[in-house]
This record gives sequence, structure tokens and C-alpha cells, in this order.
Amino acid sequence: MCALVLALAVSCTGGTSSRTPTATVSAVSSPATEAPSATAAPGAILLRVGESAEIPEGVALIVETGCWQCDGDYGRLVRIYRDASGALQETPLLNVRGGHAVSPDGSQVAYSWCSRGACDGFNPTSPDVQSSIQWSNDGGITATTFGPFDGVYDVATVTRGLLVASGQTADLQPLPLLRFPSGDVFTPPPGGAYPVSVGWDYIDWLTADRTAIQFGPDVGPLDLGAGHEIARVQVESPSGDRLLVDWHERLPDGDIRFYASIASWADQRWRIDHTFLLDGSVGRSGLWLDADTLIGTYEFRAADLSASAGSSNGLGSYLLPALFDLKTNTLHPIVEPFASKPPYAGGRNFVLAVMRGPFARVANTGSCLNLRTEPRADAPVRICAADKVLLRTLGHEETADGTAWIAVAMPDGVVDGWVSDEFIDR
Repeated sequence: MCALVLALAVSCTGGTSSRTPTATVSAVSSPATEAPSATAAPGAILLRVGESAEIPEGVALIVETGCWQCDGDYGRLVRIYRDASGALQETPLLNVRGGHAVSPDGSQVAYSWCSRGACDGFNPTSPDVQSSIQWSNDGGITATTFGPFDGVYDVATVTRGLLVASGQTADLQPLPLLRFPSGDVFTPPPGGAYPVSVGWDYIDWLTADRTAIQFGPDVGPLDLGAGHEIARVQVESPSGDRLLVDWHERLPDGDIRFYASIASWADQRWRIDHTFLLDGSVGRSGLWLDADTLIGTYEFRAADLSASAGSSNGLGSYLLPALFDLKTNTLHPIVEPFASKPPYAGGRNFVLAVMRGPFARVANTGSCLNLRTEPRADAPVRICAADKVLLRTLGHEETADGTAWIAVAMPDGVVDGWVSDEFIDR
């Protein structure tokens, strides 16, 4: 996956601009920096900008668009990928109204919102405030609603099978963590304070000072040391033995340096393999495409690109998805459609998840498509996938009674079955 980016406040003007670009934007190769600033962490590698790239074949990105402090959309989620013909397919997902979380594989999408009272962050929270939570298990197309709950709850983290929400009262007193689908109170392990998705099927915990990740009673923590605050963690694979850790340190002069470190589990301990200095970057941490490639979001200065499209964030820079080549320490911006087309132009373009193909998108059912246990029309139904759900094909096809059947899996990979190709687009 790609570029490593940290989500701190970014001001922008104009929101999701619909202005026509004045020029085509492409990457400009810049020389590799021999060494980062003397104030950077020892051994940190400064990234360089390479040629532009396209959205990789066989993956779909879930991207958060919109911007802060502007009149544009806030928090819109869009799924985007290239179909078999090479055309871009873009689908708006759940109408996010508040805090949200997406699992690394894109199968789980959840968000919380104030279903009663006010909690918009700009006005005092009303005493009668209540929150509700929606959780999607099909990649953000349909969802189950939980709540309402007294207080202001946010989705802390979500994995396949488990969602954790944290909350506070109107007068800012902490509320117990809740886990779903049960709705039970969730008690952190000793020393654990903030749940993080370190695997696709489980969670681990950051310590209260956010300097270390706890992995359970039988595994030692990954501790970055005092003054090094972890922002987020991404796992390479379901085994969880290789991580990307975004963190930052505050310098004596008050400046903040942002880093991303790759950590691996070897010889019964965690070790840091590489650390990258994220010079002037904002956004979301990278997600893994393979062992040597990440994908994420990076703030590219106008000087890094061949021309200004007239649709940057108002600060002379572009937040773009990018491929990060670990072998060469090079960033490859994915310029189109993110630099010039609504709803991406001028927005955050945070890559939140990567779904794996090849894909079969449910289409033209009017309701949902049955996944059957066998390739025949009278076989039992395992699940019904709604229109626009992005199924993953499994490489098996059969013809029965004149109907072509394709083996597919739901986005979470837990449920699979056979579907008629009459109701899918590839």
C-alpha cells in the first residue's frame, strides 16, 4: 500500500471544488534527499517524489473526501476502483454524519452521530444528548443501527466481528467502552487505554501516553519510548506480524516531526525495520498492498507536481493518494481523478481501506442477489448481497441449466457462494 500520512488538522478553502482544472497535473521527479534534518530521528529516511501512478489493478480504495472549515461535504466516503475494462467505478458509501471507522480490508464501515441534542463541536453539548451507531458488514452499502445511547459516543475501532465505541457525557465525563454487536461494556486490559485495529479480526491497545502498543499477555509491547506519541497503526496481513506505525515527536522549540515506522515480529520480539520522516505531510497512514508497497495519502507541494490544477487545498498543496515504494523510498502520487474531479479536488482524499479483487459488483437486482451453496437456482441461500456490494470472485465458474454461475465471497470473506452472472458487473 502506499503513502504514509498522519491526520492532523488541515484547513482548506472551497471544499469539494467543481472548478475546471487549468492544467494537467503530473508528478515531477525530485532528487532523493541524502539525509533528513539533524532534528529528525536517527536513521530516518526522507521520502522523494517519483512519477505519477494509477489506482492499482485489482484493488478498490475507500477514500474519505471533504474538508475542514469549509462549506463543502464533510466526511463523505467513496469506493473507487478500475473495472475489467479499465474504467473507474465510483460509489458513494454510507452517509457519514459523524465519527467513523473503516476496517483495513474495507469490509466493515461504521459511524456514530448525535441522534438527539447537539454535539457538533461548535456549540455546547446539550444535556439530553444521545448517540446512535451504524455498522455495515458489506463494505458500506447497508447497515445495522444500534442505540440510541445517552451521551456522545464515537466509533473507536472496528474489525470483522467487533466494534468498540468510546463515549463521554455532556459535561465531558468518560463513559464505559461499549462493544458490538452485543452492546456490552468492554473493559480494557491492564495498562490499555485506546483500542486499535492491529489485525483484521482482533484489536490491541495503546497505552494511556500512546507511546506503546500492547499485544496481549504472551507478547511484549512495541514501545517507542517517552515523547514519541503513536497516532495509528496498520497491519500488513491477518497474521498481524508486520505493522506500519504512525507517530510524532515534539521538539524543544515546539515544532512537531511526523514519522512512520515499519515494525516486524521476529525472534519472539518486535523490532523497527525502517523509519520514514514525513516532511510536511498530513492525512492517513498507509495501508499495505504487498510486502514492498504501501498506499495512503500524502500532502504534495505544488513544486512536487508539474502544474497547478487550480483545485488544491488553498494552501498551495495537494492531498493525494500515493504509492510508496519501499525498495526505493519513493512516493508516486495518484493524480487522477483526485487532483481535478469532485468530490476529491481540494479535499482530504484519505485512503481508509483497501479491498482486494478481482471484483464482481452486484447490479440491477432491485433488492439483493442470493449467494447460493451450489451453482443451481434451487440451492439453499447463504446470504443476499444488496445492489452495489462489491463481491470478490474466487476463480471458479460453472454453467447449469443455461445459466452461468460464478463463485464469489462477501467483502469480509466470511461468507461465500455462487451467484448468477446476470446480476453482476465486472
